[in-house]
Amino acid sequence: LNKYQDKTIFIDAISTEKGKKVIGFENCISYLKCNRLEAETIFGNNYFEKFQNNNSLIVTNGSESIEYNLGKDIYTVSVDKVEAVNSIGCGDAFFSGFIFAIINGMSEKEAIEIGKKVANITLLAEGAVNKELTKEKIL
Repeated sequence: LNKYQDKTIFIDAISTEKGKKVIGFENCISYLKCNRLEAETIFGNNYFEKFQNNNSLIVTNGSESIEYNLGKDIYTVSVDKVEAVNSIGCGDAFFSGFIFAIINGMSEKEAIEIGKKVANITLLAEGAVNKELTKEKIL
């Protein structure tokens, strides 16, 4: 993280235990995605306090909402209600859509929406990956 501070770095906390490895490196991470339990366990209830510089924390809360910050501004967006077939892989799908959007020059707000679309398409699949997911379906 220290070596590549000049690069855009995306990290998914993965779990409460593995996520603790980012403590002290918050300023090196461009985008950190956690679910609410991970964010609270790793950073406490005021988890956005560590992410008010040029980095963003994205906190998913299952089928409830997504919170994220841009500097000191914190946003909450609702999650579309979808008749889910399977929720496995949904968080990974969301973050991959977000990353895709950012590396293709979209804003964070647009990237959140792309991530939501990818997650919704994934919810409709039997497994962790929807084989019908295409770039055309999310743009």
